[in-house]
Amino acid sequence: MSVELLYKSQGIDSARDRVRKMLDKGVDVWLRVDQAQGQTLPNKDEWQQRAEYAQFMAQVAADPLYSRCKGLICGNEPNLPGENGGRPTGISPKWVMTVVSGFGSAADDQNNVFTRVRQANATIQVVIPAVAPWSGVTRGELTPAQYGPLPPGRTRLNAWEEYTATLAWCAFQPDSRWSRADVCFAVHMYSNVLFAASKGVPPQAEPTADLRNGEWDNAQYGSHVYDDFMYHLTLHAGGTPPPHAVTEWNTFVGARPGGEGDPADPAWPANNYPAGLLQNVVAMLRTKVNLLGFAMFIDDHGAAGGCPGWGLTSVTGYLGDCAGGVPEDPASQKGRLQAWDTDFDRLLVQGWG
Repeated sequence: MSVELLYKSQGIDSARDRVRKMLDKGVDVWLRVDQAQGQTLPNKDEWQQRAEYAQFMAQVAADPLYSRCKGLICGNEPNLPGENGGRPTGISPKWVMTVVSGFGSAADDQNNVFTRVRQANATIQVVIPAVAPWSGVTRGELTPAQYGPLPPGRTRLNAWEEYTATLAWCAFQPDSRWSRADVCFAVHMYSNVLFAASKGVPPQAEPTADLRNGEWDNAQYGSHVYDDFMYHLTLHAGGTPPPHAVTEWNTFVGARPGGEGDPADPAWPANNYPAGLLQNVVAMLRTKVNLLGFAMFIDDHGAAGGCPGWGLTSVTGYLGDCAGGVPEDPASQKGRLQAWDTDFDRLLVQGWG
């Protein structure tokens, strides 16, 4: 699968070339549609912007090219302030579902994404956006009873878990405008190879480790954040994991505060990717129920979104000028990114199974 990005603010044609290239290669495309850079969805109670976003999604779903996509992902990590115009918190999770499925809106209000998309396209999947793990800024909006039982061994939920649970609870409420069979989630997960190494775990074996953070009531602080997310999605779906796709994965975890622009920060995948990691991630995921796909940062090295940024965070960074060293040196930035690319090539040959 390939996840491509379209900004409403940049017009419907802005992702056309990238999507066409992927479709022409026979790749399943999931198109993420954001309102604008830094404002992934309309903010709470922006009813006119909500209607305009839903109508835009309908135009995308009706487009002869975009209609060939498997799904439309409604924004990205709305629990982050950086995806809500830099406001103190992210977007209300209940409001996110008002935008996506019509939750909480008047019975005659059709200005939600699902309703408008279905008026234009009978089959394309409408996908609830992924939640950013390990961000404590935006909490959920349910009562303790609505959150349901805590995960085994836990005494409380963290903000990102509450947020996820709220999205899931709303998705399965009767006033969401879809059937249970229509519900689909995007999930983000990351491999924390630095934390694994600090616990004596070989970095490439990170997905095999139970990496818990005591400050977060022993929530997972690595690849198995996937399991933390899926606990809540499954609970509110009634016990069976709902359809979902991992739409973002890499090893960019634990950036130094204020050091996001430092190419020497160990958190960049170019500084920490261990050969063999990708195979272990896939081994962890390959038997998961109702997992529809898995995506990681690849990007176009010739049109990447900045250095260090994309240049040190995506597979093809070793082909550009941002990463240092040479691909032949496995300890250099280019060498580590090429190791990631080599693992990806092997995975494509071997297949998911």
